[in-house]
Amino acid sequence: MVKLNVNKEIMSSRLLIALARPQYDESPDEFAKKIQHVLQPQTCVSLPKSWQNINTLEDTHRWLHLQLAQAQLYTISNRQTSDLLGVAVLHEHSDEAYIGYVIANEYWGQGFASEALQTLIACYKEQTTIKTLVAGVDKDNIGSIKVLTKSGFTQVHCEHNDSNTLHYTFSLID
Repeated sequence: MVKLNVNKEIMSSRLLIALARPQYDESPDEFAKKIQHVLQPQTCVSLPKSWQNINTLEDTHRWLHLQLAQAQLYTISNRQTSDLLGVAVLHEHSDEAYIGYVIANEYWGQGFASEALQTLIACYKEQTTIKTLVAGVDKDNIGSIKVLTKSGFTQVHCEHNDSNTLHYTFSLID
């Protein structure tokens, strides 16, 4: 797995992106409350079932344990205010990483998802294991489709695709 140096913070002009594990380990309940705020029903309506119906602190802890066990979970925070804006998750499989992200709805339309995705792409371009990033998006999630295409992802046909999901890839190899 590609791992960020925990002592090194990945920063963009407005964002701080950091591994979630150390934050969760330091203060599980406080961290889970922040994550629960991000994973509101209107924010997660187009996301996989495992990202939906997270209504209690217990649900949030269960979701965090699952994500932390299966993937690299990153927090996306405002550099100036330290407010948690969203999360990104990368599931690595062989030479591909499946990337997903969610920004709390009060921060939509401000370019945070694009900035976070482009920052993570730059980070992953510096490693040699992962060759391709893959993202799935609900066909009606126009905002996220724009984020992916603006960031250089290309739509691909997928045989096992359900009718509501579009798949996009980004090659990390020049």
